Amino acid sequence: MQIEFERAGGFAGAVLSTTLNTDDFSSNEAQEWEALVQNAKLTPSSVPNDRPGPPDRFEYWFRISNGPGTEETRIGESVLTEPQRALVRRLMERARQPPR
Repeated sequence: MQIEFERAGGFAGAVLSTTLNTDDFSSNEAQEWEALVQNAKLTPSSVPNDRPGPPDRFEYWFRISNGPGTEETRIGESVLTEPQRALVRRLMERARQPPR
């Protein structure tokens, strides 16, 4: 599974992004990432429309490639579910790490 992630917006408008491939991890860590993605339910049909909000809020973009399929989703911070927040937290930790 390949996960591409970007956070944009906020007061400063800074963009943070990361890309990872679960093939690069141990089987346990790969399973953790895959479970986070599955629990987040990022298919476009399962993500509610975001309500207009303050201009300084964040927007999250995900592209998940798993086998032959790819799903791309944008979600505003005001409608993130708790499982989606858990995935965002892990991806943000990774995006803030220096490149390997």
